[in-house]
Order: sequence, then C-alpha cells, then structure tokens
Amino acid sequence: EVNSQADIRYLGYKLSGSLVAIFRQKFTLYGRLHTRGYRHYQGLSEDERAEITINGDPVVELDYSGLHPNLLYANEGRQFFGDPYSIVDDRPEVRPFLKSILLFMLNAADDITAERAANYWLYKHDEEREALRKLGITRARPLMDGLKEKHKPIAHYFCAGNENGLRVMNLDATIALDVIDHFTQKGIPILAIHDSFVVQQQYRDELYATMKAVYRHHTGFRIAVK
Repeated sequence: EVNSQADIRYLGYKLSGSLVAIFRQKFTLYGRLHTRGYRHYQGLSEDERAEITINGDPVVELDYSGLHPNLLYANEGRQFFGDPYSIVDDRPEVRPFLKSILLFMLNAADDITAERAANYWLYKHDEEREALRKLGITRARPLMDGLKEKHKPIAHYFCAGNENGLRVMNLDATIALDVIDHFTQKGIPILAIHDSFVVQQQYRDELYATMKAVYRHHTGFRIAVK
C-alpha cells in the first residue's frame, strides 16, 4: 500500500513497487522478495537504480556486504571480519568471480557441479574473463580451493546440496521483511533488491541504522553496510 501510493519513477516512467515472495517446496526454503511485470525495478542495474526518484526525490541504495557468508558464520556462532570474497585474492578484478564461485558452492550438490557452474559463468562474461586471464586466472578450481581453505569454519556448507543456499536466502528474506516493515509502518516507501534497499536520500542514515539493527536482532552479530 505504501509503495503503491508513492510516485516511483525511472527516466520518467512509473515503476511498480510491489513485491511477491517466492518459496521452494516449503516455507523454510528461499522466500526471497521479487518484483514482476513490465519495467520492474529489480530488472534495473545498480547504475540505473541510482536514477530512480521517489515522490520526486533522489534516492540512495545501501546493501549488506557479504551477507550470505556472514550469515553462515553467525549460524556457527562466529563474528566474521573483513570481506569474505577478497580474503582469497584482494585484486578488485577477481572479486566478482570469487563472489559467484562462493554462491555456486553454497547451492551446488557437489564440487563438480559448482566448478562447472563457475567455469560457465567465466565463459559467459567476456570482459571479466579477459581481465582475469591477464591476471593468470583461467578456471575456477584454484579459487574454489582457496575459498574452502580461508573459510574452514563454514566450508561444510559448500557443495553439500542446494537446501543450504535456500535456507540462507530464507533468512535474508526475513531480514529484508523486517527492514521493509520499519519504513512502511512510518508510511515511507522502500524498494528491496534482496540484500540491498533503496529509499529517498533523506532517509539514508535511518536505513543504515535499521539494517544494522535488524541484522543484529536476527543473528546477534555485526555486519558491514555500504
């Protein structure tokens, strides 16, 4: 209701602010919030979302940094510090590939499936593949091994069936709903992109504090918001 009453636009076109939760097999798996239809805002890139206006106001987008690895550490009763992807290789060109690899490992049934998915990602992303080739990176396996070594406390979640990933996404959806609820209870429009949120710029500090507080409420730990 709050979003439907707001004037949400991108380049003059009105966007829908409605969301639907999608579950897999049962209500404890997945449950992430999705937009649907023509010109839905989750279909925009990060740069394009920066051009959105809400009631004529410019917006800001904040996201949880390394949400899924942090949630896994929290589930093990541990506070993680730093960037969970760059811990293997801190060169900025490598981070997107590492992030994709970890996601594949979390959702794959075994090492071979994860490796194939990661190598296919590399095959499909021409610019990233060329940049990584110049750095001597041509396949996923060495980085997979690096992630397992650096993340020993949560390595048992990797390549162990896709329910691990679906459960983590169910928790991030619950966190997202609580962040959304904080703002909608005040009549403030908010757009959710899974682990990031878009609000009018004047609510930036409130969004930052809310995201921090909601994460701590659900996990008992801290996380970076950027």
